[in-house]
Amino acid sequence: MKALKTLLWVLGIIVFLVLIVAFLLPKTYTVKRSIEINIPVETAYFIASDFDYRSRWDPWLSMDPDAEVSIIGESKTVGSGYTWDGELIGSGKLTIKELDKNKKIISDLEFFNPRPGKAEVIWNFSEKNEKTLATWSIMGNLSYPVERLMGLFMDKILGSDLEKGIESFKLLCEEPGLILLPRTGEIGKKEMPGRGVLTMLRETNLSEIGLVLGECYGQMMSYAKENNASLTGAPFAIYLTYNRENGDMKLMPGIPVGKKLLSKGDIKYQEFDPTRVVYASHFGPYPTISITYDAIGEYLKINKIEAAGNPWEEYVTDPGSVDSEYLIETIVYFPVK
Repeated sequence: MKALKTLLWVLGIIVFLVLIVAFLLPKTYTVKRSIEINIPVETAYFIASDFDYRSRWDPWLSMDPDAEVSIIGESKTVGSGYTWDGELIGSGKLTIKELDKNKKIISDLEFFNPRPGKAEVIWNFSEKNEKTLATWSIMGNLSYPVERLMGLFMDKILGSDLEKGIESFKLLCEEPGLILLPRTGEIGKKEMPGRGVLTMLRETNLSEIGLVLGECYGQMMSYAKENNASLTGAPFAIYLTYNRENGDMKLMPGIPVGKKLLSKGDIKYQEFDPTRVVYASHFGPYPTISITYDAIGEYLKINKIEAAGNPWEEYVTDPGSVDSEYLIETIVYFPVK
C-alpha cells in the first residue's frame, strides 16, 4: 500500500511538472522552409496563387492522388481556394485571405477530418541575386496542454513535408515553357493598311516612359472623344531616336481614329500610308523589350531584309488587367523595303 501511494505521488509530481512545462511552452507554432528559384518574383507569385497548379507541387495532395479536389472561386483573388477529400489525407479547405502582389499570400487552412483544426499558410517572395527567394510557412495555435507539448516536435512533423513541397514548387516553376517569361513570339511579315492617327511628339527617358505615354494617350483620347471619333486600334508609339546607354529617347505616341480630325496644339492628325512590316509580339515587362528588338534585328540580318524607317510599338495589353507583367503583350513593328 505504501509503495502504491509513493507511486501515485511520483506520478502526480510528474504530471504536475509536465503541466507546468506545457504552461510555459509557446502557445503557437511556426514551421517554414525557404528556397531560391531561378525565375522572376512575378512568376513564382503567379504559380503559388493559381490553384490550377496546386496538385503539381503540393506534398499532401501528391500522397493521395485519388483525393477529390475542388477549386473555389477565381484563382489569384482573395476568397479563392480549394477543398480536398481523400482517404489518406482526410478533408479540409484552404482559402486566400490576403494578397500583396508579388510579395505575400496569406491563406486560412481548415481541417475537417480526421481531426478538426485550423492554421495559417503564408508565402513570402523577394528578389535575391536576380532570383526569387520563396518562403512557405505554416502557423497555428497550440491548445493547453497536449498540443503545446506536441509543439516541440512540429518542425519534425511538418518540416519534411514542407521541404518536399517547396522543392517540388521550385522544379515546377523552373520547368521550361510552363509559364510566360520575357520572350519573343513568332516573327512574321505583313502589309499594314493605311490609317488616320492622332500623334504627339515627346522627348523622355526609358525610366519615365510609362508616365509620358499615359499622359499623351489621355490627352489624345479626350480629344477624340470630344470630336466623336472612335478608336480603331491599340495605342502605339514610334521611336524616332533611342540611346541604349542612358535610355534617352524621342518618340511619337499615337492612337488610330475612325475619322479625319483637325490638329490642335501638340495633338496632330496624320494619315499613314500602307506599310510593309516585319513584326513580333513581346511578352514581358517593358524594360525587357530589347530582346524582341534584337530578335527582329537578327531576323532581318539572316533574311537579308532592309529596314525602311523607324520601328514602332503597339500596346495590346492593359497592364492593370493581368496578374503578372510577364503576360503583357507589346507588338513591335519594323517597316521594311
